[in-house]
Amino acid sequence: MIANRTSRHGSLVSVSPRIIGSSVHVKFTYTCGDAAGQNMVTLGTHAACMELISNDQPDGMIEFQLEGNVSSDKKLSWGSVQEPRGVSVLAWGTISNDISEKMLGCSTKRLKNVLSKFEEGGVRNGQMGQCLNPSNIVAAMFIACGQDVASVLESGFSHLTGEYNEETEVLTLSLFFPSLLVGSVGGGTGYGTQKEALEFIGCHGEGKKWALAETIAAFALALEISTLSALATDTFASSHKDLARGPKAKL
Repeated sequence: MIANRTSRHGSLVSVSPRIIGSSVHVKFTYTCGDAAGQNMVTLGTHAACMELISNDQPDGMIEFQLEGNVSSDKKLSWGSVQEPRGVSVLAWGTISNDISEKMLGCSTKRLKNVLSKFEEGGVRNGQMGQCLNPSNIVAAMFIACGQDVASVLESGFSHLTGEYNEETEVLTLSLFFPSLLVGSVGGGTGYGTQKEALEFIGCHGEGKKWALAETIAAFALALEISTLSALATDTFASSHKDLARGPKAKL
């Protein structure tokens, strides 16, 4: 296929049309190996479309444009949640009450209550996704590891859940990212500093794309737990004051 000839990693999987008014939006779906693939699919799709127009242009076709906003590139959409453009990944873990009180300064039941308030507020606010602040980790990791930082908006959508066991007092937390646009080869992963960062966490090169997604999800879940505990112990504001402005600064 013409599209596949433009890349060593990309492979065209399907082509699906969507009729919108008098236009036909055609969605090209690819697998991208260990690359994130945004530039790859652009080049492959353009080559395929040019081949069609040159050799077998559809009757009635007036004009052509490469992008029509169905891809959700660098935008948050339900389309990317239902049909992920990136890696779908889930991080989860358990916390005992003893460890929570020792390390976080509060009980696991208190953590679950804080999360419940976030769930309530998110529903009333019509929030897309359910989380605290995983985009902080996604943005930091994207910058450090040579990812496309403009894709943080669509990649940062996530769903945090918590299950509390009344008998054991164990809290199980999970954080799901439906579409993390990451790659361990290509793009900015070859820059010196970014390559070094990827190598440091064992996520550079072939076969490491999923490891990178899993690492980002795990770090993000850790931050969610930290933020929950800061709210549970009412140290959220003072932490920002002390760490961001210095202990003597005014809020």
